[in-house]
Amino acid sequence: MSPQWWRPAPHVEERETGSENPQPSCSSYSLLVFSPSTSRLMALWPQTTDRDGACAHTTSERVSLRPPEEPFKGDGDDAYARSRVKHAFCPCGQKIVLTNDDGWAVAKIRAQETALNTAGYNVVLSAPAENQSGTGSDSKTPTVLTEPCEFNTCPTGSPAEGFNASNPRENYVNAFPADAVRYGIQTLAPEFFDGDAPDFVFSGPNVGNNLGSTVLISGTVGAATEAALEGIPAIAASGDTGDQISYTTLESSPTSTDTKAALLYAQLGVVILDQILSTSTPYLPSGHLLNVNYPAAGSGSCTAVSDFKYVLTRINAATSSTPADVTTCGSDRLPTESSVVAKSGCFVSISVMQASNKGDATEANQAVVLSKLSPILSCPKRRLLLKLDNPVVFVASLLRYVLEKLFAVEW
Repeated sequence: MSPQWWRPAPHVEERETGSENPQPSCSSYSLLVFSPSTSRLMALWPQTTDRDGACAHTTSERVSLRPPEEPFKGDGDDAYARSRVKHAFCPCGQKIVLTNDDGWAVAKIRAQETALNTAGYNVVLSAPAENQSGTGSDSKTPTVLTEPCEFNTCPTGSPAEGFNASNPRENYVNAFPADAVRYGIQTLAPEFFDGDAPDFVFSGPNVGNNLGSTVLISGTVGAATEAALEGIPAIAASGDTGDQISYTTLESSPTSTDTKAALLYAQLGVVILDQILSTSTPYLPSGHLLNVNYPAAGSGSCTAVSDFKYVLTRINAATSSTPADVTTCGSDRLPTESSVVAKSGCFVSISVMQASNKGDATEANQAVVLSKLSPILSCPKRRLLLKLDNPVVFVASLLRYVLEKLFAVEW
């Protein structure tokens, strides 16, 4: 039996999935389909584009549009609606601009795009036409391509800004990462998000980690700091495993370590983003972003999302004059991201960064992020630190070490 299609009346709040005449639960639904063979009400959330008249779904599937006066039809139990719609189905996915510095066609960013779409987010990709690693926060006016886009994804002579003809939500900018994310925020977001700004910017995952002082030259971090300076909360994510390879390898080499790592990093990014966006606004302190680094993945002991733990960290090593960090895991000094990512045990570092100087946030702003991320954070076991100049600290450190070794107590 073919599915049944409805255009719901506004402000209807009830839904009964066991009926062949279910009522929609959200006034922003534009269309629902009930499948008699499965007794399921399928809520779909397509977004129209203004470029080619196609309808892009969060499942990455696309269908042609039909004029609204024509009847709704379905070609099978899993058919998608054909209607002229401008708004997402409810629950409405939060609006994400996705960017990086490795280029718009690299495997990691496409894996992240798919993961975000699958998770129900409303995603627009805006990234450099070519690899722009190491360009920090550099900026220039985008120019016509004098050589093909990376992996020959667009020809020489292509315009300064362009998009994938089969998916206009995938966009390149022939400039630096900061320019690409600016284009995503200022031009693409209003177009695809019905005039709204993005809720969040996700930059990465970068090919290779960005730890410590490396953040100063990272284009992935540069794009995220640009977003934060424009008032959009952001994450800069980077992963240890993987090379600068085309998105086509995700399908052509599905069992490679690179592909496994790209898919894992994409899922880890969704975990962090889900947690942040489940909290109240503002999602992050104004002018701040998160610098996230993933350890080696895809082989060894780090092969499933559940293998990973998330740790609140600081970017730079503290000195004797460095103000205290937020108190957590029994200490007012956060571990450095470099030390956490290097530990065995699949630890992901999450540092709070000031966009203005790419340095560590204050204790107060770290505390805001700690409260938002606490449901997913862990405390890594600490090494034995014997401070012989202070007998009290010496005894406490020794006791902690004994408890950890004998009783597997974590702090």
